[in-house]
Amino acid sequence: MNRDIENYLEEMMRKVEESVKSGEVNYVDIVDSYMEKLSKIAALQIAEEAERNGHPFSKEEDLQKIKELRKEVGDLRFDLTKEEDSIKNPK
Repeated sequence: MNRDIENYLEEMMRKVEESVKSGEVNYVDIVDSYMEKLSKIAALQIAEEAERNGHPFSKEEDLQKIKELRKEVGDLRFDLTKEEDSIKNPK
């Protein structure tokens, strides 16, 4: 797995554990949304690994999906932080 993603996941889990220990959230509150986001990170990681190993995507449809996935994954750090804040401080 890409070291940047590993570092990010470790940091995310550290924040989640701190929030759970402090009683601000429980694991059930965040599992579904994190699973969807982590699936996108994993999908992008697999696509990039395939490209590095000489299996580039050539269909325009596939290239567009990967482009969209890159943007979504790029926005995840902000989204997860914002989501964690909204769970801690519901409106």
